[in-house]
Amino acid sequence: MESVVNREEVAEMCEVVPSDELARALLPLRVISADLHEKAVSYVLSGESADVVEQVWQEPETDALFGGVGELNRTLPVRDDLADRLSAVGVAWSSDMREPPRDRRRVLYSLRDSLYRCDAFSAQQWWRYGQLLRAIWAADTPGKQDWRRKAFTPLWLLLLNEDVVKTVDPWEEVAVNIVKERLMWGPERFAEVLALDGVKRARSPPWY
Repeated sequence: MESVVNREEVAEMCEVVPSDELARALLPLRVISADLHEKAVSYVLSGESADVVEQVWQEPETDALFGGVGELNRTLPVRDDLADRLSAVGVAWSSDMREPPRDRRRVLYSLRDSLYRCDAFSAQQWWRYGQLLRAIWAADTPGKQDWRRKAFTPLWLLLLNEDVVKTVDPWEEVAVNIVKERLMWGPERFAEVLALDGVKRARSPPWY
């Protein structure tokens, strides 16, 4: 499968229209409704429509629509019926997929790939995006617990970091180019984002 992401255009595009990358990353929500998708994009960008997080949490199968977020559901299959619904909102499936349930996940990951290479979002916007990931992750399995939560690390941030790594294109040398290709936050930026979750700077976890 060939990459659908134009590496050379990502940085320049993110500086000008980061909302386009965000809308693309959240495109699967459009399967549920165009209004939900638009509200989710607006929430991340401006903080408006904060109730969209609860709405996403209540919707079934959102995690499957995203191919699974974080590490826990990385083998979540994308069924034929879900693939048809995703096609209807603009997701393009490659014609050379050898194993559609697996390769469809890769296509869905690629929707988020360029967003994670983008350095145009504020700490508040990444925090709000993390809240949506947490809601998407929780929707498919009632009663999911925060058992993977590490000391002083909110689950949404754990999911975000896992998703950043998981969406590395499988045709790349996995992990080798992450530092070059991905948004890498220094300790100060992590502290800024975690402060939005009530974690004091002195208690921020060690990162990378």
